[in-house]
Amino acid sequence: MGLYNDLNTKLKAAFDGSLADAVKLLDLTLVVQTYDPDTGDVTDTPTLHNTRGVVEPVDNSMIDGEVVKIADTAFTILQSELSAVPSVGDTIVTTHDSKSYSLNTVLADPADVTWTIVGRAV
Repeated sequence: MGLYNDLNTKLKAAFDGSLADAVKLLDLTLVVQTYDPDTGDVTDTPTLHNTRGVVEPVDNSMIDGEVVKIADTAFTILQSELSAVPSVGDTIVTTHDSKSYSLNTVLADPADVTWTIVGRAV
């Protein structure tokens, strides 16, 4: 097994086991832009992706006071459980309490196993 497969398998097991209490269902709305070469128009199309992730207060080391603030929320999502790439400006809704967050930071870990996403409540 390679590093990616090993990490992915272990993190999935942790999401289902030892981290299960911290894992929440999430609705991630990604905005896909489509360019029409005939008209030159760009259309934003929202696409809904159901996933899950660990939801926690943002880590102090990420706070810069501008992009990431102390009241922001961090989400850790397995890349293998999300069929699209999130980006700044997309939206996450936590299904357990219906809170909505606008994404302001999206980071992939070095092994491309998880997304670390920071969102601000809207």
